[in-house]
Amino acid sequence: MEAIEREFKGLPTEKKDGYTTVEVNHLLFDSVVFYHSDEAPFLIYQIMYYVSYAAEAKVGSGYLYSQLERNFGEPVKIADDMFFWAAKDGVSIFKDSVGFKVSNGDSYPGGWEGALRRYLKSSSAKKNNSE
Repeated sequence: MEAIEREFKGLPTEKKDGYTTVEVNHLLFDSVVFYHSDEAPFLIYQIMYYVSYAAEAKVGSGYLYSQLERNFGEPVKIADDMFFWAAKDGVSIFKDSVGFKVSNGDSYPGGWEGALRRYLKSSSAKKNNSE
């Protein structure tokens, strides 16, 4: 957390129990949310990047998805506009309509529970697990 405070010094920041939101001046993202433990050493376990509403007009429709696919390969489609990538070292990437999240692999974003449960029961999941 100290590294985040140094890196984003001077930007609007809101700290709450369990997470810190930083408003960023970025072409694609309005804000970045860092989820962390409430006890020292305040380790970050998930980062959420919120996409600006005007981003697609600036960079084109599907830009973020295409960049994630280019860098991490073909995703697993969990539901409409919900995609998952298993990256290196146990890191997971989740993309939905509001942005994308990077997780340590032991956690997943809020709001994904139902979609993940349905996917895991689906024939697509059974096919992917057998490959």
